Amino acid sequence: MAGGKDGVAVRAVRGLELEKNYEHNQPVGAYGKEVCTDVATQCFTSMMLDTMASTPRYQWVESWQRDVAFLPQKAIGEVFVSNPWCAAIHSYISSSTPGILELPCNQGVSDAETAVRDALTYASRRGSP
Repeated sequence: MAGGKDGVAVRAVRGLELEKNYEHNQPVGAYGKEVCTDVATQCFTSMMLDTMASTPRYQWVESWQRDVAFLPQKAIGEVFVSNPWCAAIHSYISSSTPGILELPCNQGVSDAETAVRDALTYASRRGSP
């Protein structure tokens, strides 16, 4: 979305040292709810834009939700290459690892997912293509 492997998104994630943290299985939650919300919003919004560009409007929400649900099944390295923002919150998207989740970050990711889903739902019904 923002310049490929060396683009703005990758540099921003590296600037937050999130790549280092998730490579060592350390949750990004130490940064707090606000940072987690911002990172998750970038992740889910980029996925939303990909969906809007490649899917008929009537399938936007279903397709996006399917992509979000599939994200935890991908290897972290694969996610980092395709969407570094999503790699930073990878462990928070899946509920299969509740032991490592920190509540503020988990809440931020959940809030961002809800907000982007709601925006996509609105756009699919009334917004512009």
